[in-house]
Amino acid sequence: KTSSKTREPLSTRRARRATVQRGLVKTKVNLWSRNLLWFGIAFTFLFAIIVFLKESSMDLPSSSSSLSSSSSLMSRGVAGLLAANVARFKTAQAASSFGGQKVVVVMGNEAADLDSVVSAVVYAVASQLQERDGPLLFLPVLNIPRIEYNIHTESVFVLSRLKVTSDHLLFADEVPWKDLIDSNSLHHIVLTDHNRLIPSQAFLAPFVKYVFDHHADETHLLPNLVSKAIEITGSCCSLIGQALFQTLHSLSPLIPNDLTVSSLANEQSDTDILLMRRQVAEMLLAAILIDTTNFLPEANKTTARDTTVAAVLSAIVWDQNSVLQERTIAANQLDLFEQVFQAKTDVSSLTSTDLLLKDYKQWDFEEASRLTPVRSIGIASVLMSLRQWFLRDPILSESFFQLVHHKRIDILVVMTVYTQESGAFKRELLLYGLKKYENEMRGMVETLKQQSVEIVEDPDLFSVASDRHQSSFTTLSFSLGPTYSRKVISPLITPFFQS
Repeated sequence: KTSSKTREPLSTRRARRATVQRGLVKTKVNLWSRNLLWFGIAFTFLFAIIVFLKESSMDLPSSSSSLSSSSSLMSRGVAGLLAANVARFKTAQAASSFGGQKVVVVMGNEAADLDSVVSAVVYAVASQLQERDGPLLFLPVLNIPRIEYNIHTESVFVLSRLKVTSDHLLFADEVPWKDLIDSNSLHHIVLTDHNRLIPSQAFLAPFVKYVFDHHADETHLLPNLVSKAIEITGSCCSLIGQALFQTLHSLSPLIPNDLTVSSLANEQSDTDILLMRRQVAEMLLAAILIDTTNFLPEANKTTARDTTVAAVLSAIVWDQNSVLQERTIAANQLDLFEQVFQAKTDVSSLTSTDLLLKDYKQWDFEEASRLTPVRSIGIASVLMSLRQWFLRDPILSESFFQLVHHKRIDILVVMTVYTQESGAFKRELLLYGLKKYENEMRGMVETLKQQSVEIVEDPDLFSVASDRHQSSFTTLSFSLGPTYSRKVISPLITPFFQS
């Protein structure tokens, strides 16, 4: 028995027991808190990884993903599909013999104007959707060096509206043509907005199978051509749009003629389909409006095909259920035209050389069929009067000299177009070349006059007072009728130089 002297009072024992219990509870709480903290950290870290992987896969699709997951591609629109195709191509390029990948190149002309860029992009996108998880990889290729992309301000503007950047595109200077051909990976080529390859690309002629163009027909140089759609329209995108109508609406047949497409709606939600339709339609419509100057009668570029196609595209872009339909279609078209035209004419950050390269085409004449000593000419279209341009750049002729030297051409033709204060269209033509070619330059002008082209020499349009090359080069300037664009002029003058 414990004596009463050694036994603790009951109150003390109770106080000690309560202290121990509080300590145990506190310990348990601390353990739970610590466990919850680590669980929270682990969950947050895992969630961050999942988000990162998801966002990464959206920005740059995995090269191993096939187009059988076309639902996710379509939900990301044109940008997602283009990004996936570029990733697939780069993976194939890293493999031996391109990993057996068959590539279809869709390529516009070397001017890389909006009509050329959009027609190539839309054809490739629509064809890839039709191909689904088939063996062909459709790649739109911009026919310029990547470094020149930002010069083409209207194309950058229109594509950026769809979140398409230069990272989603391939450029002519990046395509490993030799490797594609040697590995038998180049299935075929589709040309849009031109039907004659530039001399440096003449080796590609045997691979061209399909052509969509609105210029003079020169396809006799394409030995393996399967089908061509060549029609004089204001825009090549009108021809692409016409061919895609059934696809855009009923999602059935697609070009070219020997290919068909089943309904794209089988695995797609209505929202996904509408997104892709509207993006494709907006690109096509923007190009048509720019090429026809919003159907301006004075420009004399519009055909019935252009207006018919534009009407259908407008109905797709501005759906009946859209709030935009509160405005008239004509007002919507004008608004889109003005936005794109503003981007096209905003050349404040471009040098004179940039302006010359922005919309440039070149013709090289084979020695065996040349009618004159001239080996090549380049034609640059510029949206600015010669006087305004000269005021902006008093040493403008130096840029002419540099371009002639860089492109190795004998005669540079500069065609300007601008709007006068009265609202009327005005065109000018300038010829620049070595003095030894002056007879050929004047002979070219006489050829135009013989074909009833409105052209009048006007030496006051351009001053060469500061031209340090004046002793070696000749500059001739002319007023030109408002309807004579490069598309009209070029087939009239090239026969003068080559049979």
